[in-house]
Formats: sequence, structure tokens, C-alpha cells
Amino acid sequence: ISFDEWLNFAYTHYQSQKLPVAFDKEEKDQFVKSCKDSANTGSDAYKKIYWFSWKCFQAADADRDGQVSNSEFATMINVATSGQKRLGLPAPFQTSADRDALFAKMDENGDGAISFDEWLSMFMKEIIAPVAAL
Repeated sequence: ISFDEWLNFAYTHYQSQKLPVAFDKEEKDQFVKSCKDSANTGSDAYKKIYWFSWKCFQAADADRDGQVSNSEFATMINVATSGQKRLGLPAPFQTSADRDALFAKMDENGDGAISFDEWLSMFMKEIIAPVAAL
């Protein structure tokens, strides 16, 4: 089998796959359902939202130090709430004052940075839970 034959087969096979829609690209009803279902940490919805929260964290952690500083925080909130804004759902922390207050609340030890665990906990409670309550 030649490389071109293999590549054609692989590409055709890949195109025929039904890949799941990313959390932030879901339609409104499925988006809300995923938020509701994420209460079960063993669910596929939780896994999808967990990986989306990691994507948000990575998008903001520009220097790749495993921490998000206050100057990087707005990027994380913007990525995290993009789905809600696109779908017309509640999108909290849109002002810099709201983001600064939230960052200060999350940065309990005052080191000027938050970890992924701190972010995940807040993300589920303050961004996902209000949508799940709809």
C-alpha cells in the first residue's frame, strides 16, 4: 500500500467519524443540559466541561508557569463565558471591577496568582452552576 492510498483511506475514515461537539460550540439546549449534567463528576458532561475549563486556563496562562495572574485573568473569564454570551445566557464577571473582586476572592493566600484547582472550583460554582439552575 502506498502512502497516498493510506492517507486517502485515513482521511476518508476520519471524515466519516461523528465527533462530539465541543462544550463551547454546543447549541443552547445542549449547553444548558451539559451544565446540569456536570453535577455528576462521573458524567461525560463533567469531563467535557472539565477539559473546557483547562482550555480556558491554558489560554490565559501565557507564561506557562501553571498559575494565572490578575493581568491574565480577564482572558480566562472571556474564554470561559464566550459560550454564554454567544447563546444569550447569563455571563458573569464582564466588568473589570467584577473580575478584580473575583480574583482577589480566589487568591486567598495573596500571592497574586491562582492555580487550576482554584479556577476549576470557582468556574463550576460561579459560571456553570448559574446556567445549570436555569
